Amino acid sequence: VKKGAAPDELSQFLSDAGTYLAILKVSLINDQNVETGLSLGLFRELVECLSHLMKCYEIEQCIGELKVLVRCLTHCFRSVLAVDFFIEVPSGIIFLLAAIESIRDCLVEPIGLCEFVGDEEIVANLMKVVRVCLRSDKHFDLILNNAPLSTLKKKAPELFRTLIKFLSIEGCNEVILEETAAALRNLTRRVSGLEMIENPRALAPVCRLATEKGMCRHKDYCAAILKNCCKREKLLEYIRQAGVFINLP
Repeated sequence: VKKGAAPDELSQFLSDAGTYLAILKVSLINDQNVETGLSLGLFRELVECLSHLMKCYEIEQCIGELKVLVRCLTHCFRSVLAVDFFIEVPSGIIFLLAAIESIRDCLVEPIGLCEFVGDEEIVANLMKVVRVCLRSDKHFDLILNNAPLSTLKKKAPELFRTLIKFLSIEGCNEVILEETAAALRNLTRRVSGLEMIENPRALAPVCRLATEKGMCRHKDYCAAILKNCCKREKLLEYIRQAGVFINLP
């Protein structure tokens, strides 16, 4: 299906994709099925389906199908083979960013994210994929430093801004905050990730969450982000000016 296709054709593709993904979602609960699917090219099919959804539909038209597709992706990410494939194929990570950015662009404050998508699952799962992709040094370097991903390198600062945007949403769901903060922690653990932070003031939402009252996991992740940021002098200076005290150097 192509963008601009007849409404009946677009509707049929969504119906077929929804049925396919619903069956696939159940099948991928089993780890052996995940490994078998990956060996048969399943990940390429999922990436192509994600590409079609992002190119041919407005986000609100395919939110149900996108939700199930992202759930299938997260099932696959139990295997390191999925991470290898997703990162080594440039379109995979780029379309993932496109999905995140499209959802971000659909935010209409103060309505808030969760009311738009119905629940927190789709965004939390997208952030989980980002977190897993940035977890190891090997995959981190592939994303940010490899020449074949030059298109993504240009998008690198946008990745940081996208994550920060979700952390700045008032009343955002705890699950989204936790996965987003964990992804940002992985992104900032390397100097090349810190170089994405063009303006130290962008850390304001992280400072706020790191010092809020109560016990929650995203608070610990935000503290870890700030500790990572202390590797750069101008970021450390801003954190100190913000009055954050988390055993800073």
